Amino acid sequence: MGFPAGFGLRSVIDDAFHAVGLETPVQHELTLGLPEMAELVGRGVGSAVMPRSEARHMSQLRKVDLVTPVAWQVYLASRPRGQLSRATVRLAEIIMNSPGTVPHQGVA
Repeated sequence: MGFPAGFGLRSVIDDAFHAVGLETPVQHELTLGLPEMAELVGRGVGSAVMPRSEARHMSQLRKVDLVTPVAWQVYLASRPRGQLSRATVRLAEIIMNSPGTVPHQGVA
């Protein structure tokens, strides 16, 4: 099961499957949150791909790491650096210093 085509996580998963020449095996498209989807998985309705950050909170499920990690790109859009509040500058610093962050030209 998974989100409908065009949803952020679904697009990431579709791209990962297509990169290795496969179609995403989604039989049921749901517009539920990840906790609700995990509940359905726990009841045996299907399986789902979800971020590790979410899966680690769901101890009732069996987690299987993917052989090739899938990256979900997240962007921070803001006003020019000279017009940013101190809080926004700090947020940008936290994001850019996070593990797995790829430096991008033009980032505060």
